[in-house]
Amino acid sequence: RSVRLSKGLKKFSSGELARLRRALRRLERQRLIEISERGETLEMRLTADGKKRASRIRLEELKISRPEAWDGKWRLITFDIPEYLHVARDVVRENLIRLGFYQAQKSVFLHPFPCEEEVEEIARVFELEKHIHYFLAEIPKKSYREYLVKHFRLENFLP
Repeated sequence: RSVRLSKGLKKFSSGELARLRRALRRLERQRLIEISERGETLEMRLTADGKKRASRIRLEELKISRPEAWDGKWRLITFDIPEYLHVARDVVRENLIRLGFYQAQKSVFLHPFPCEEEVEEIARVFELEKHIHYFLAEIPKKSYREYLVKHFRLENFLP
């Protein structure tokens, strides 16, 4: 998808235009955008690398909503990401922790609220869909369940 800028640029001062031009050229040199000029119109298009970078930046905005009522189920996320993808594996782990998941083991995470879309987005951005798995679970062991309820501050959600 392209973004066209034309007459709107006249509102910028010459200094602002120079900064904008430098920023656009830098993004072009990094091969994140392609720029073409057609008359007075400047057309910018994200490259494949630019789309990947934008997706990774959008990950920082992901949040898991806390619903009014808890269904008592646990969302269990597991992954088995190969060693040659260790950087992506570490970033997946960091994102899950940032989203508030409890790390039960190196590659096993728990969350009490629906988060399938957020997990799918993380997997998609890093092209790891076949390595990351989402399960809906119950935790039968009372002591562990009580620990998680306290960890996630779910006491008010219990009947």
